[in-house]
Amino acid sequence: STWGTDSRTFGQMLTLREVLLNLVFSLYVPMTILGSAIRMVELTLPLYLLSMGASESIVGLVVASGPLGKIFTSIPAGAFTARFGERTSVVLGTTISAFGAFCVSLAKSPAQIAFFHFISGMGFAATNVGRQSFVSATVGKQFRGKVNAIVGGSMRVCGILGPVVAGFVADHFGFQFNFLIASALALSSGAVSFFGMPRTISTDLDEDEEEQKHSHPKRSSSSPPASILQVLRIHWREILTAGTFALSLFMVRTGTRFMFPIGGVRLGLSASDIGMVTAVQSIVDTIMSLTGGVLMDMSRKISGVPSCFIIAIAYLTVPFCKKTWQLMAASALYGFGNGLSSGLILTLGQDLAPRNARSQFLGDLNDYLCMFSQHMILHSHNRLETHHH
Repeated sequence: STWGTDSRTFGQMLTLREVLLNLVFSLYVPMTILGSAIRMVELTLPLYLLSMGASESIVGLVVASGPLGKIFTSIPAGAFTARFGERTSVVLGTTISAFGAFCVSLAKSPAQIAFFHFISGMGFAATNVGRQSFVSATVGKQFRGKVNAIVGGSMRVCGILGPVVAGFVADHFGFQFNFLIASALALSSGAVSFFGMPRTISTDLDEDEEEQKHSHPKRSSSSPPASILQVLRIHWREILTAGTFALSLFMVRTGTRFMFPIGGVRLGLSASDIGMVTAVQSIVDTIMSLTGGVLMDMSRKISGVPSCFIIAIAYLTVPFCKKTWQLMAASALYGFGNGLSSGLILTLGQDLAPRNARSQFLGDLNDYLCMFSQHMILHSHNRLETHHH
């Protein structure tokens, strides 16, 4: 059963198996459903824009509108989550994302698509902060690497099915239908979260490993949530230093949203073929995710540093790919590197989030990451178009 309905308290000793079982409907199932929607949109959006005759720089601008929505919403989402709770933030966020995806299916121009994709990004920011805050509050540090690696693994499973389904649907029913499916999936994810997550989280974790190996002591209600400005003033060093490493990994990951789809377009591949290229990446990624989780609980650096180098090498090979199998090999190499750091960004943020300002801290950190990822998307698309011409 989930924590929303279980009468057991967090103060009891929980094994890893019990923790994972408690997270099935509060975290893993809704994340898998939402991840399927995200992966479908990631593949479909650039191809849909190119089919409309948009230039690669316009594609970059539209794709960047999603992260831009996250930038404007991450900090307010942190404050909203602190005030109204993790479940409310997640459910509202998925509803907003579903509305944005539905409207994208009806949009007639890149400008309209960008506007509604921006709205979807706003919703995803609220969902993301809510889920990260939930895990930080309910999972001990000794388990977070494996818990978040499974979150990453579930998203990678979506990366196997999502692109294949999206490519098939796009070839046979049109690109717009993919956005309708994504909208329905986002709503379904919100519904599962509504029934699977607890209404409020009245407990917290003491991260002192000597005193609280597996215990989950109750949160003190005497300490009110800190304001966003207080969090920025007190914890700016943690946000900057941890955020810089997470940013490096986040930025290199961001490139996969367009690197392999556009690489496939340049080779003359169909949407289905590009979906298969992306699926190969996700298969390898998924296989490596549990290994990444084990390495992460040993040391965060062991999984993170090699991952960045391997992903960078994979990207360097894409411009030299002349055949489909070569692009698939580059995609598989990316999957290997990305799987090593599955869930690492989530874990770093949750490790450092302060007790009385968890949601605000995670919102600030997400905003920091999103600002730079948006710049990378725009810069990379412009470089691609310059090289193309």
